[in-house]
Order: sequence, then structure tokens, then C-alpha cells
Amino acid sequence: MTQETLLQTIIQTMKGGVIVCDAEQRITLFNQAAENLLNQSESLKPAGPLHKVFPAGPVQHALDLVGYNQTEEDKAEYRQQYVQFMNSTCDQSRFFQCRLCLMQTAGQTDNSFVIIFEDAGSWYAPGSRVYLHTEELRGPIANLRAAVENITEHPDMPPVMRSAFENVLVQESLNLSNSFDSLADTYHGLLQSQSHLIAMRSSFFFGYLQNYLGKKGVPVTRNPDCSCLIKVDSHGLLLVVDFMIGQIKKSSRGSSLSCEAHCGEQFAYIDLLWPGEPLATADIETWLENILQESVGKVKVSEILQGQGGDIWSQPHSKPGFSILRLAMPVET
Repeated sequence: MTQETLLQTIIQTMKGGVIVCDAEQRITLFNQAAENLLNQSESLKPAGPLHKVFPAGPVQHALDLVGYNQTEEDKAEYRQQYVQFMNSTCDQSRFFQCRLCLMQTAGQTDNSFVIIFEDAGSWYAPGSRVYLHTEELRGPIANLRAAVENITEHPDMPPVMRSAFENVLVQESLNLSNSFDSLADTYHGLLQSQSHLIAMRSSFFFGYLQNYLGKKGVPVTRNPDCSCLIKVDSHGLLLVVDFMIGQIKKSSRGSSLSCEAHCGEQFAYIDLLWPGEPLATADIETWLENILQESVGKVKVSEILQGQGGDIWSQPHSKPGFSILRLAMPVET
């Protein structure tokens, strides 16, 4: 039995979808589960480009991250042989939890890789869409309360009927409001608890960030000895950082832009630093409403940050005459 035949036999027995690609990201092998998960997509075929099956951005990010992992000089126990990430079909109709690892032959990495993926549609709601739909109910609820107040200010009904009617409207509007708050909080907590967030050491992620931004001409300062555990959507977080850098440059604050990455007791911070005044809160809030087209599910900046418990604000830097835009990510305890 040849090695390829053995590999084909093995992957066909796996319950998850499996796609094997060469160094040029062309498909060499896949199993029946992959065909089923992708709804018999015509793009899934031998020698077909992977980017016709999955959007290229998350895959390339995973390849870059696992490549950095191979050369990382951090302690061996922090290393993993694969990178976990979220992706979708190209039409964003199906969502998957994926793992990517490089293939090795006789101990040598040949840049071929395998992606193992599972359906995430039962729990992954990109951009917290259901949460956002429930948020849209706040307006009608507020209108209901306003209507109740108007009715109470105009005594046009018989007292008994009016009293009963008012009591029902007031009580039911309060019940609806309380139920909504509970539903929204519960669902938002559920989204944050799901496994689209990946645990990693901040020293590893900040090291990758240093390489990533260094190639874009943005120097990163970090303390490699300071490390904490964080849970992040690394692809989404990098998209946010890229977007914010672009917005800062457009605001004429981009001269001498740099980055500082460090840990506090409760948060890990990515600070974008420039000479000049802090950004206005209104500007940041406007930026947060932008949709990042390369994100999984095409979601807003704010949704990516909310989905991993992050926050963002601008403030003066301790260095006189400088300011920062701070991205804060909670530390795992």
C-alpha cells in the first residue's frame, strides 16, 4: 500500500471533514465528510484551489501562525502542532471550526498541510447576529413604555377600564423588558463561552504581532519575559489592529506610529502610539461600526471585540506629548 493510499484510507474513516493541500494551496485529498459538510461543492476537487472552497484570509493567517510557531523560541510546552481557527464557505452560508497543521515526511516539513473541520452552525453566530436582532427590540419596547406614559397622562377612559388597561400594559412592558435583558445577557455570555476563541500565551501572540506589524513598517515593543494566558480570535484581532492603524493614519496622526504590547493584572494590552492628542470618543465609536469584509461572517469591528470580551479607548501616553489607542483583552485566570 502506497503512502497516499494509506492516507486516503485513514482520512475516509474520520468523522470530521478533512482536506489535504500542497504548498500552493491546491487540494490533493479530501474525504466524504468534507463533501457532505460543504454540500457537495463543485469547488472541492483534486487540484482545485483551496480559496474556491474557503476564504483565503483565515487560512493564510493560520499558515502564518503555525509557521511562526515552528520557529518560536518560547518554551516547548507552549508550542502546538496545529492552529485552530474559524472559517466559512465563500458565500458565508456555512461556518466551521477548523484545525490546520503542516504535513511532515521523514521528519521534514514540505509545506503541505491538512485542514480538519467541523460544522459550527449550531452554535457559532458570526457577529452575534441573533444578539443584534434582539437589540433591535429595544426601540419598540421604549415606544411601548412611552405609549403607556401618554395614556396615563390623558384620562379619556372610564376609570376602572383605564386602571386595568394601564396596569396590564405597565406590567407586561416591564416583564418584556426584563425578559429581553436576561435573554440578551445570556446569549451574549453563550457566544463568548464558545470555542471560537483560542487560548494562547501573550508572549507568543505578541511575538507574532511584532513580526506581523514589523513587515508593515510599524515597530512593536514588547517584554518577552512578561507573559499571561489570553483567549482570542487572533485572525479577527489582527484585522481590527490593521483597520485601526489605517484609520489613525487617515486622521493625520500616523506619523511615527508604533505599537507597545504588554500585560497587566487583568488585561493584555495592544497600544498604538503616536505623537499628538488622543482620539475623540465619537471618532472611535464611528470606526467601531465599520464592517471588516475579510472577517468570518463579515462583521463589525465592535462585534469582533465584544465576541472576545475586548475593549478599546484612547488616552494620553505616559510619555509627554504622545497618545495611544488601547485595545484591551481580558487575561485568563
